[in-house]
Amino acid sequence: MGHKEATRARPRAARRIPAAERRELLLNAAAEEFAEGGYAGARLADVAARAGVTKSLVYRHFDSKAELYVGLLESRAAEVIAAVSAAVREEGSTEERFRAGVEAFFAALDRQPFSRRLLFRDPEADPDVAAAYDRVHAAAADALARALAADESLLQGDPDRGQALELLAYVLKTSLNGLAGWWFANPDVPRETLVERAMQLMWPGVEQLRMEPAR
Repeated sequence: MGHKEATRARPRAARRIPAAERRELLLNAAAEEFAEGGYAGARLADVAARAGVTKSLVYRHFDSKAELYVGLLESRAAEVIAAVSAAVREEGSTEERFRAGVEAFFAALDRQPFSRRLLFRDPEADPDVAAAYDRVHAAAADALARALAADESLLQGDPDRGQALELLAYVLKTSLNGLAGWWFANPDVPRETLVERAMQLMWPGVEQLRMEPAR
């Protein structure tokens, strides 16, 4: 088979891959590219090369670099939120469920060695990307507030419990983000150590806001 024939054959093989699988392949390649070069330094041609596809195929799924970045950010953030939300719904005491959520948070980041760098860096100058950061962090805070609200002993009797839970969720999310950022700068620290530090720093404050049920 000649070179031109081989070149034409590759797109036909690529089309046999389901669209969802192809999209995930592109997101994984984009995660590596954006993590290494940042938003400004990344090029769609390089993403395509990492994924082993043509640039035109990338454009079939994403209209621009900004759309690809936003798709990656929203996809990976949703995975973290889903993992934490599932963990805190498990049976157990409030402290056990809180720990499970913290463990799920760091475990989800550990599964995303490239994407995790994108979730907590400063928003890029592109307005669509900056807006996406606002959305994913708001979604994370909202999910955390709903998880906290499920514990009726937490902030019981507060005249504006909803607002208090919203503020608590924001403080906890910011603390976790800070720990995650520190971890990225200190990657040799075991994940278990981060979980223990998070519990030491955050749980005492949460526990003080709980009211034990009457016996």
